[in-house]
Amino acid sequence: MEDNKKSILAFIVLFLGLGLIVGGMVYSLWGPF
Repeated sequence: MEDNKKSILAFIVLFLGLGLIVGGMVYSLWGPF
């Protein structure tokens, strides 16, 4: 159970990190406009 929780937590952190990177790219591209 503990390993499953850790893997799920790691997946969520990775997903949030990717979302922040994509969001930052979109914001930097659409910011000037």
